[in-house]
Amino acid sequence: MENQNTRKVILITEDSLQSSLLKDVLETKLNINVQLISPEKLDTQPESVSSISAILLDYSVISDEVFSRYMEFKKNGSQRHDRSSY
Repeated sequence: MENQNTRKVILITEDSLQSSLLKDVLETKLNINVQLISPEKLDTQPESVSSISAILLDYSVISDEVFSRYMEFKKNGSQRHDRSSY
């Protein structure tokens, strides 16, 4: 059901039934594509951050360490986009 007009959103939160249900509701009601990433997997780089419309952070899982990894994740995604645009 994904097409060119579907917005892409990253949801950074714990991998749980509740977050999976939230993902499903967001995708269904808002017609968006949500990629769920747990804080432990922030080292895994998705497609370039420039193609992402929004990044949602679950405040309850954000520690100083997780925030540092998030900033690195975001920076690496931007650099990845810069290299692919040549």
